[in-house]
Amino acid sequence: MLLDTQTHNAQGMFWAGRLLFAVMHQAARVRKTLADRRSARELYKWSEHDLKDIGVSRADVDREAMKPVHFWE
Repeated sequence: MLLDTQTHNAQGMFWAGRLLFAVMHQAARVRKTLADRRSARELYKWSEHDLKDIGVSRADVDREAMKPVHFWE
């Protein structure tokens, strides 16, 4: 009986760890997506000349800003 309880607890810890990892992974993706969106908003403020200096076009900024957000992939 003690062995069954230990096995059950170990399995519970395993699944809790996997769930925690999945939640943390998704949170990191959300943070990255939000940071990318902030960057795109900032680039919208830049002039065409400034964008050209860093090798980015207005179309590049538009394309990145219009990408759909898929948090659950």
